[in-house]
Amino acid sequence: MPVILEFTAPEVAMGFDAPGLKLNTEIPQENPCAWRSRPDRPGEFEFVCDVFCGSGHEDMGGVIKVLA
Repeated sequence: MPVILEFTAPEVAMGFDAPGLKLNTEIPQENPCAWRSRPDRPGEFEFVCDVFCGSGHEDMGGVIKVLA
């Protein structure tokens, strides 16, 4: 099933890196962007902000769960 992730960065430019999904993109300030894909396998994929964006940057991350 296709997946669409939509990103917004209202305050400062940010980055999004999910190596397990082969996704790395910059998110410009106040310029929404989207990523469309069809993941090739289920699983849990970690992601982080990979563009320094200010206080709390090191805590910006999480997990995307892809179900079968």
